[in-house]
Amino acid sequence: MRSAVTILLFASFLSTIAAPAGAQARAEESIFQKLLAFRYEAIARGDSATIHRQIAADMHWVVGASGASINATQFLSAVSRPQVPPPRFEIDSLRARIVGAVATISYRRLDRRTSGATEVVDYSRALEVFVRRDADWILLEHSQTWVVQSPQPRSEERRVGK
Repeated sequence: MRSAVTILLFASFLSTIAAPAGAQARAEESIFQKLLAFRYEAIARGDSATIHRQIAADMHWVVGASGASINATQFLSAVSRPQVPPPRFEIDSLRARIVGAVATISYRRLDRRTSGATEVVDYSRALEVFVRRDADWILLEHSQTWVVQSPQPRSEERRVGK
């Protein structure tokens, strides 16, 4: 009986210290979810002035399609022209980890771009490093990897072997 009471008390203690940590993690992830949405909306509009305020002067961005590493000046030049029609970016599976004045963020990004009557959909995984400058989080590093997905088999291919 005594060990059951001890276990219950210990479990109760763990739940009280785990709840604030979980709530804090959700709050941190919410901050970065908003930062990412704001940045990707600015990219779609070609608003490099807004993006310039969110990145470090020595920022590096690894392009998912090619693996090329570009600096802040090259990145701002690339995003300064609005894309017509504008792409749509969706962010999910975001995880944030903050240690002091440094944060690492990982997420999955879905890109939807229209070319004529065709919609192109790409998935990628991204890892970003932010540094805190005063009250702001500033992007220092971005690395992106495309996620290759197998095409869906056509109906006649599904029947083979059945």
